[in-house]
Amino acid sequence: MVDITNYKSGQPVWATMGGHGFRKAEVATTNKKEAFLVFVDDKRNTKGKGKRTADHLFRRDPALKGEDKPFPFCGIERSLMSDYSFVDAGKSYVEVPLAEDWQKGDRVLRVTINDVAKYFAQEARSMSGCRTLAGETGDWRPIDNIAQACLEFFKQVNIEGMRTAGRKFGLEPKF
Repeated sequence: MVDITNYKSGQPVWATMGGHGFRKAEVATTNKKEAFLVFVDDKRNTKGKGKRTADHLFRRDPALKGEDKPFPFCGIERSLMSDYSFVDAGKSYVEVPLAEDWQKGDRVLRVTINDVAKYFAQEARSMSGCRTLAGETGDWRPIDNIAQACLEFFKQVNIEGMRTAGRKFGLEPKF
């Protein structure tokens, strides 16, 4: 369950519009259960107001100009994301929760399609006990499990993007 306290006043978000995709919005205020939103266009003109629970909000980065819009445009089902224990996801990234270890506390790892393609092109064949995915280095087993889950997710929500990224790293996708 996504915590509504992760969203602060003025934060840009993508808000679900029923089964009709997502709209750009900014958080006006929050209470214990939901966020009150102001829907905006590219020029920050107000286009309406509404409220959503945290399950219906995704973080938005205005600098990416819509590239971080969740995919498919009818919305990524939260149940699909929970199958892989992702915190947040879009058509080109996933955020994976990492448990506390002896070096670092609990944290979230952002993995992009290019990170997954690079992993399978350069790291997956390594016989070393240590592998790296999206800048996170560790034992090969959990890193490989995360990479496999990300690959399966991207194959479901953005297969063409995954194929393109794989070809950039010299892989010939079999899917």
